[in-house]
Amino acid sequence: MTDVVDSLSAVFEMEHRGAHVEVNVAASSTLARQIEFGAAADLFISADTLWAAHVVNRVDSSVSYELPYSTRLVGYAGGGAGLQTYADLLSAERLAIADPGHVPAGRYAQALLECSGDWEGVRSRIVPTANVRAALGAAATGAASAAIVYETDLMSLPKAAGRIIDLPAECAPRITYDMVVLKTGKSGVVDSFAGYVLSERSKDVWTHFGFVPARSE
Repeated sequence: MTDVVDSLSAVFEMEHRGAHVEVNVAASSTLARQIEFGAAADLFISADTLWAAHVVNRVDSSVSYELPYSTRLVGYAGGGAGLQTYADLLSAERLAIADPGHVPAGRYAQALLECSGDWEGVRSRIVPTANVRAALGAAATGAASAAIVYETDLMSLPKAAGRIIDLPAECAPRITYDMVVLKTGKSGVVDSFAGYVLSERSKDVWTHFGFVPARSE
């Protein structure tokens, strides 16, 4: 998502002379709590509905919109791990996921493993990380045998760096991204940027980074 927001901001600034979008990147939980306790922000893009709702419930006059693009979870094994299938992934000595207690990607990963009936079997071998990119990095460097990550995050790695492992499609969670317009952000420039993010005009940026149209329930 960081790459998408940076690119959307750059395009918007080129189209709106004098406009500047300052991007602050951190875990959705971290940003939501900062906003809750008064950090200055005009827009908040969250990796799931729960943290977006957290902000809406605590900041008066804020409004949330579901973004029109999404991704999926995949398994990833570093080149030297020798893992090829979902069964191999489940047998990994160390399986990295973003911390499900705080990070949406980890919560999605836990939900998938619970749905498939595999969570209790791998729970003792889970390596929780601060964010999904850290989980990917752990698998890529060998600090973990494998990871469960967003497919879009794999675009940051060389094509031959490791192996992508498909996860059970019947347990794939619906991954949502939400944008909250905060009361401090109710200005013409902020409204224009929010409208651009939600519009068909932003499609090329989303698809360039591997995002696909969000599926309905």
